[in-house]
Amino acid sequence: MSNVVDIDSGGRYEVGYIFDEGDKVVGVTHPDWPFRIMRVDDRIALVCEDNDEPFGELDADIFNTILMCWLLVDDPKLIDEAAQN
Repeated sequence: MSNVVDIDSGGRYEVGYIFDEGDKVVGVTHPDWPFRIMRVDDRIALVCEDNDEPFGELDADIFNTILMCWLLVDDPKLIDEAAQN
């Protein structure tokens, strides 16, 4: 779990980590989201909190590439800061 970082932002980023039976993170959520992001093996999906139904399921490499591309467009400074740390 060494790569899991608690984000202390005074409550602004209330990211919740979802763990498997051990200490491996398999998902993230936020109190304002009606979904959670979950990973099972090499698949990532948005999962509805109301009925546990997955939607938007993608291969992990594709999901991560899309996420990185979005962050480069939307918040390139965040990527620069992460690379320096």
